[in-house]
Amino acid sequence: MEALQSAGSFRTSSSLVVRNESTIRYINGSYAVERDGPALNVGNFTFVTEGGTEQYRVTRYTEGDATYERRSSEGDDGSAYRKGVEPYNATDPEPVDRTVAYTLGVIARGVIDASRWSETGTGTVSGANVTRYDVSGEAFGAGEDYPGAAGRATLAVDEAGVVRYVAYRFVVSRDGERTEYVYEAGYTDIGATDVEAPAWTDRA
Repeated sequence: MEALQSAGSFRTSSSLVVRNESTIRYINGSYAVERDGPALNVGNFTFVTEGGTEQYRVTRYTEGDATYERRSSEGDDGSAYRKGVEPYNATDPEPVDRTVAYTLGVIARGVIDASRWSETGTGTVSGANVTRYDVSGEAFGAGEDYPGAAGRATLAVDEAGVVRYVAYRFVVSRDGERTEYVYEAGYTDIGATDVEAPAWTDRA
């Protein structure tokens, strides 16, 4: 987290699948963060249940004290737009949460902190030299929110201590229900990201 904050700007994209007996959730997201500047977050959500499939997309752009949002759903004729200005109220869009991007996400952070990693090699990710770490079996953990999680994970860290890639797959059981989590995320353009305002902000 500290290394990404020190870098100041970056892009990240991630994919999370959460699957149990009755529901599958697909959450694909991306962030573009500029040091002392604007931030952009795009989230694509698909929920599959016995009753059908729901899909929607949310894009938020924060610059200075203002946040712009565009929301669209599968089957809708158009998009809905909102704008909020500090101090935000309950009907305003929430500003882009840079903390989520900095910390790699709550579940990934839990896996990183709770696992006992082994160094397994070196390589490059997006031109950066990285060290690879892996974990599986009894050395794997997902934090106190996912007790008894069983799975594996991979981590690639560059020479500055910035996480360039993280992936995990684990299963946890609660009250007899088995849930699988599959995640992958990569970080690029570290320290060299410029974020431009989307063309639709004047419609919010």
